[in-house]
Amino acid sequence: MYRLFTRGGIRVLFQGGSTSDRILFGTGLLLLCTGYLISGMDTLAQLVLSTAVLASAGFAYFMALQHDWALPHLAFFIAVLFMWTAHAAALYGLARGIDAFSEMNTVDSGRYYAVYLPMLGAFGVGLALFGRGSGASEWNRLSQYLQVHTNATLLLLAGGAFSWLTLPYWPAGLRLLPAFGFWSLLSVAPLYLMFTGGWRAWAALIGLIAIIVVYTIEHTVFGGTLFAFWMLACGYFLKNNTPFVWRVATWAAAALMVVALLSFKFEYRETVLSETRTTDRLQQFMRVAATRLSDPTQNPGWRRALLRLDQGHISGKVLAHVPAHTPFVHGETIWTAVRCIFIPRLISPDKPKSGGAVSYPRFTGEALRPDISKNIGQFAEAYVNFGPFGGVICIFFYGLLIRLSYEGVRTLQHVYPPALLWLPFLFFRMLSVETDFLTTLNHLTKGGIFVLVAVWVFLQFSRNETT
Repeated sequence: MYRLFTRGGIRVLFQGGSTSDRILFGTGLLLLCTGYLISGMDTLAQLVLSTAVLASAGFAYFMALQHDWALPHLAFFIAVLFMWTAHAAALYGLARGIDAFSEMNTVDSGRYYAVYLPMLGAFGVGLALFGRGSGASEWNRLSQYLQVHTNATLLLLAGGAFSWLTLPYWPAGLRLLPAFGFWSLLSVAPLYLMFTGGWRAWAALIGLIAIIVVYTIEHTVFGGTLFAFWMLACGYFLKNNTPFVWRVATWAAAALMVVALLSFKFEYRETVLSETRTTDRLQQFMRVAATRLSDPTQNPGWRRALLRLDQGHISGKVLAHVPAHTPFVHGETIWTAVRCIFIPRLISPDKPKSGGAVSYPRFTGEALRPDISKNIGQFAEAYVNFGPFGGVICIFFYGLLIRLSYEGVRTLQHVYPPALLWLPFLFFRMLSVETDFLTTLNHLTKGGIFVLVAVWVFLQFSRNETT
């Protein structure tokens, strides 16, 4: 591990690593080495320091976004936000006597930071290693390719629409295939249309966005759609080489919209269950949004929005429960996740399902309501498997796996330039820190196979198109 760490670090710092990778590596290394020392700071100092680290991670992300999706940098930014900054803000509010944050007092803050800050650092270091530079020429070549092979976009739209319409009729054991097809319609097809260009493609893109918005409001599934729209904005940045300031400004506006949505999303989701017609649900969405945003100070959803961002209050519950009431499991859930990746549910119907229905009550000691979805997150899962020190090593290799997989998929652009547009599709699950290893590794493996097959199909289709 030492040779892997030092060789990768030397490559980042001295052998062609980008500036954004150097910032990511340096920030992660600082947290890895000093995380235990800075864990004793008071709540205000933690909030200030976490905000500074979040700003550093954000600066690295937006620098990398100039010529790349920068998804490893985004993964670190999200981890710092969910595991440190949001939790520090909640603990600061608790220290100031704000009752809304009382349930977040789950474990001593010094112990929380001593365990999870080194993990955050190891995650950042793993994500920074072995990165490769990129340039505007990659995106120009991609756009030119799609402008010549326009039928590839039509094939993707047709396949995605077919998956969407037939999804309910597939057997449960095979439903992952049309689910991937449907997710490609949401996240990849808009990018194909935008990079294809021309008025027909833009008209189709506007129509597709309208369909996605209606579907999202009707089914109250916002996370994937918001990510797809942000990737569409990033695609626009990459295609047009948008200046740094505009990238940051767009992100700030999008972040405000997401927080505003979180403030009334839960209320809308609860009230919309009684509505069956799409038009009624659309009207209900507009009604709730207008009511809550007309007077933000009277919106009771802000506390739930902060809770949604603060994965730390769940990770803290895990620290309080393990090993005091439940012993460390010594890799059990990790090995189960790896084993389940290669066993189809048709062969093993009883294999564990992703999600926190089992792991959350087991490692927090709290029962989980059937209508609520929560999970302990990968950082807490690394802790319950290997303890504080072993968890750092586990998270380091998890970050390294994300970066190596990301760079590996990027190499497909040399044979099929639009392969770059499939990166958000494949790494969406890897950006979350509130799920589990079973979910992320399962999506990376099976999604990777789906992407490889899709690239092969598009290559065959494009060759037939040119002959």
